Amino acid sequence: MSLIARAPPVCLVSDFCLIFVPFGHYDGPEILSYAISLICSIGADVGQYPFRYEELALRDDSGGPGRWRGGLGFRKRYRVLAPCKLWVNFDRIGCPPWGVHGGMAGNSGQVLVMRQDGNEPEIYYKTDAVALEPGDAVCVEAGGGGGFGPSWERPAERVREDVRQGYVTPERAREAYGVALDSDTFEIDETETTRLRAQLAAA
Repeated sequence: MSLIARAPPVCLVSDFCLIFVPFGHYDGPEILSYAISLICSIGADVGQYPFRYEELALRDDSGGPGRWRGGLGFRKRYRVLAPCKLWVNFDRIGCPPWGVHGGMAGNSGQVLVMRQDGNEPEIYYKTDAVALEPGDAVCVEAGGGGGFGPSWERPAERVREDVRQGYVTPERAREAYGVALDSDTFEIDETETTRLRAQLAAA
């Protein structure tokens, strides 16, 4: 994704995502940082260009569920301070990072544009010259890696820790991993978890 100022026409920032599939003995890394997984310096960006960062965080639920969970992508949110244009070029949308040996696919990347009028966010994968105005917000969500192995084989305690860390939402823990957690204490409901996991294994 690139934000291009109207005058002068210089590149403001670029975001890319490296797709990663773990090899079956550990979880995928969070926020990959290779040559094509670029996270620009916040200080350098805001000192030169007309936007401010409002969020830089792991993207929950982006890693594919599995015995070993896929690595998470990141979420970056900008607030536009001057008129500019948006270019987006995300790959692997129709074919997201696949899982291996029964693991599930990770989420694809996307860019959301939230206008000041409060309407539903606009979703972009590939586009150019989308006009942005001061006050608009742009949220870049990088894709996650695919999981390895059946998700119901992931130890329930590890799923619980993923929820506590904010890597996985309680809803995802229940639906994809078959782990039922108390909404307040995050304690595992052993009876319900056994039932849910039996359903997943039989599906």
